[in-house]
This record gives sequence, structure tokens and C-alpha cells, in this order.
Amino acid sequence: MGTIPVEKCIVGAWRDTVRVIDQMPILFLIMFGVSLGIVRIEKVIHLYAALRAMGRLPHSGFYALPYLRVLANHASNIGEPILAIPIIRYVIDGERFKLSSISLHAYGRYFVISIIFATVFTLAIAIVQISQAALQATGVQSANITPETQTLTILLLIGAGYVLARSALLFPHVAVGGRMQWRAAWTDTRGQALKVACIYGIGSALPSYLVARFVLPFLHQSFNSAGVDLFSEALIRLMAWTLGAATLAWIYRKFARDIRLAASTTHDQMLA
Repeated sequence: MGTIPVEKCIVGAWRDTVRVIDQMPILFLIMFGVSLGIVRIEKVIHLYAALRAMGRLPHSGFYALPYLRVLANHASNIGEPILAIPIIRYVIDGERFKLSSISLHAYGRYFVISIIFATVFTLAIAIVQISQAALQATGVQSANITPETQTLTILLLIGAGYVLARSALLFPHVAVGGRMQWRAAWTDTRGQALKVACIYGIGSALPSYLVARFVLPFLHQSFNSAGVDLFSEALIRLMAWTLGAATLAWIYRKFARDIRLAASTTHDQMLA
């Protein structure tokens, strides 16, 4: 599996993104509705928050409550794990989505891992904010705080990205029914973090960023329609979820060795 070239993983993820949509149209229609609902809720909450900030909304406005805005920001990708598991299973094992094949254990483990990494990144951001506040409290001028916080932010992002790359095999592994084999995932990606980052960065993160950065604003300006904005943003988000899941599946196909062996050993022990 490690002999698969990096470029084949990237191209394979792009190809399989198109293929899974063709093979599972009903699933994608349902998930588009989920994405549409999530985007709509986000826009309503952010609009009410902006109106309250400008003093044009009563303080008691339910949709403007601060914790709802935080919840909208963090819960906006709840549809991603729901869609990721059938996509990963199709790319790795050729399994088409069926309601009878839904595994609550797989979804539970996938959500747990997602929450763990979301917490890691949230803590990294909190560390930067606390450091900035501490420097201001000691009397450091704002002009001197910016370079220091920027350096700290970059270092934390690199560290978090490294941990995510070393643990990337966990997502597809639990999606296909495995347990959270952290040590095996860490072993398989030893010395491969840069390759994992390149595959995911070029295969998924970069295309998603370019579309969100250039295509989405172009559509907003060209049509100037709230309906088109909502539709296009939901569609682009759905495509980003799909591409990310397909890329993780190809990373698993390339690097997973010990983690598959650990899963096989556990399965044999359970049968015995």
C-alpha cells in the first residue's frame, strides 16, 4: 500500500469524488438538504448577532445570544462525518451506501475523534488569545504583541497540523469499522507526516480554499441573489466534505499497514 505514488492518491481522490456522487445520488441529495439547512441557520444566527452589535435588536433576541453563534461556528460541519463514512467505505472497499449498513459504533467513534481534534485546535486558539491578553496586562505595547502572537500562532498551527497528519489514519480506520488504534496510526505515519500533509493539502484543502476564495465571491457578485448565495454555498460545502473524505480514504490506502494488522488481530481474538 505504501508503494502508491503521492500524485496517484491526489488524482484518485478527485476521481472518486465524482464517482461516489454518481454511485450514491440519493445520499448526496439528502446531504445537500442537510448542508442547505446548516448554511441557512448559520446565516440567520450571524445576521441577528450583527444586528444586535449595531444596536438594532433587543438584547433578549434569542438568535443573537453569543453561545448560539459559537454553536453555529462549531456545529456547522456536523454533516461532514455523516457523509464521510459511506464515502470512505466506498473508496476503500467499494461498498455502496445502504441504510442497513449504518454502524452506530463507527459513527460514534468518528464523532469522538472529530471532537478531540476540534478541541485541540480550539485550545490552540485559546492559548494564543490568553498569551496576547497576558502580554497586554504586563504593559507590552500592541505593536510588539502582534509579531509575537503571529509567531506563536504559526508554531501552534504547525504543531496541530503535525499531530493531525500523524493521526489521519484514524478517521478512515474507524469509518470502515475499526477501533481507535492511536499507536498503530502513529507508527504507520512515522516519517510520513509531510507526505500526508501534501496529499491532504493538495488533494482537498487547496481546491476547497480556492473555490471558497474565488468561485463563491464570483457567484455572489454575478447573481446578487440570496437564493443563489445559499444554494452555491451549500453545494460548495457539500463538495468540500466529499473531497476531504475521499482524500482521507486514499491516505489510508497508501499508509495503513500496522493499523490494519492491529484491527485484524483484534477481530481474530474476538472470534476466538
